[in-house]
Amino acid sequence: MPAVMSAPANAASLKFVIPLADTQDTNWNFTLLSGFTVDPATDVQAWSVGSDTAGVSGPLISSGNGGAGMQITWQTPAGSTGVYVELLFNEGLGIQTNGVSVVGNNFPCMPAACSGPPTITQTDTQICTLAPCSTDPICTPKPLVPAAACDVYTDGLGAIPLWYDVTIYTNGWVTDNGAGLKSQEKGCGDLLSWKAQTVSESLDGGNWTATNEFSFTLPLTIKSGCVERAIKSAGGPAGLSCFNYDVTDWGNPFGGIGML
Repeated sequence: MPAVMSAPANAASLKFVIPLADTQDTNWNFTLLSGFTVDPATDVQAWSVGSDTAGVSGPLISSGNGGAGMQITWQTPAGSTGVYVELLFNEGLGIQTNGVSVVGNNFPCMPAACSGPPTITQTDTQICTLAPCSTDPICTPKPLVPAAACDVYTDGLGAIPLWYDVTIYTNGWVTDNGAGLKSQEKGCGDLLSWKAQTVSESLDGGNWTATNEFSFTLPLTIKSGCVERAIKSAGGPAGLSCFNYDVTDWGNPFGGIGML
């Protein structure tokens, strides 16, 4: 059965799990299909065929060296489960995409369920592709899009507001434990009670995950939008609007009295 393999740049090895190769006494032939100009076998340093039962590796069934003329063949012994072919690549290779043919006793190596599209999953930091019937996803870094959220509410003595309590959530764009963010927020006024901690919290309906939380206090005399502008200046997103628990006007926490 022909298929396509893809390995990221500098991949050390690639493993192919072949479910039907568990069948006892079947004879198998694994071939990398030659490209137009380069024989992909020359990128392979060595190969091995083995079995892996419930995550426990068994003895190798067959092995050999890579290079031009490489032939990967074997007969599956009794009791083998999780039969796989593993290719060990030479160092310093770029992204590899090649055709693959695997034939055992003249029937395809994989059931129909293994020939469907790959499963793609992603987080804030990476995108992973898992081929059908494979247990080894290929993951590549995902460009980080800075995200942030902030909460603000008045605090003080009883019903008398005396300061703002501010909490800011960020994803991976903060790499200095918040030192740069703190420096920018100090421009809003007398910053006190600074606290930084690592979190893992899904925000914005699951669109991004907060990895850091910063909390502090600011005086009631700060200018409207200063916290949001400081976040942008520290490397965060633009256009942010903090959620205010009990104030609708940053410059007027006292309602009709006003501070500015």
